[in-house]
Amino acid sequence: MDKATDYANEVKKRLAWLGEVELGLIAEKRGDKAAAADHFRAALAGNPQHGEAIAALERVTTSP
Repeated sequence: MDKATDYANEVKKRLAWLGEVELGLIAEKRGDKAAAADHFRAALAGNPQHGEAIAALERVTTSP
């Protein structure tokens, strides 16, 4: 794992939904939209009103 993923997993241990946002952003940056969407959905399960996760999920699930 790289430093970003290590950091996201540490965040997830403390605040699961926020760690999922971080992991989703990492997956998105790597071009894995399916994994990113899964992480953003998991984040929204823990915090349904999180604006960044809502916007990110829309971004990775909307076709260009």
